[in-house]
Amino acid sequence: MNLFIVFILISSAVGQNQSNGNFSFDAPLIGEQNLPLVATLDFSKIDTELKSYISNTVYRVIGEKVNIDTQQEIDKRIKEALPQITDDIYGESASFTASLTTSIVPADTIRFDKVWLNTGNGYDKNTGVFTAPRDGRYHLSATVMSSGKQGTVHCALKKNNITHLHIFGGENFSAGTVNCVLALQKGDHVKIVWTNGQGVYGGHWSVFSGYFIGG
Repeated sequence: MNLFIVFILISSAVGQNQSNGNFSFDAPLIGEQNLPLVATLDFSKIDTELKSYISNTVYRVIGEKVNIDTQQEIDKRIKEALPQITDDIYGESASFTASLTTSIVPADTIRFDKVWLNTGNGYDKNTGVFTAPRDGRYHLSATVMSSGKQGTVHCALKKNNITHLHIFGGENFSAGTVNCVLALQKGDHVKIVWTNGQGVYGGHWSVFSGYFIGG
């Protein structure tokens, strides 16, 4: 099969506005056999298809049929739909991983302070709380390691301040891990709370993570 190198040559007369307001031009194409070819690009059709695509995309997001005729209308509709579009993007890709840098004896919520991933900004390292950006199912995981050779540590995974699962870290720097899938509504909070025992070991041995699975 011959490979053709395409050269698009635009003359001074190319791209002139036609009487109907649409644009088109002829571009000569030259193959390796030096055979003259001509391709006509109809910008009016490209413009129509682009407007249709934008209209359908906005319609899908906001649930309203849109008739887009002007650039001002396109800008207006995109601006109106942007919060929902952003919410959809962030919600579908929501994921986070954070670890504990320093061994501590928490008063309550463990604040995993080293954030490795936080797509959608659902996790707040200042509070140690993950907030669901949208309704759906989330996979959540936490590992806590005891900080003493003789003591143990007890923690809990809480959703909206209600304990759902317990985590136990045994003696001699043993770690406990919990993995689960929870149905969360937008705005629900999930956190890991120290309940009793020795401190929680840092050095990135204790970790909290999660990600959105689906609706």
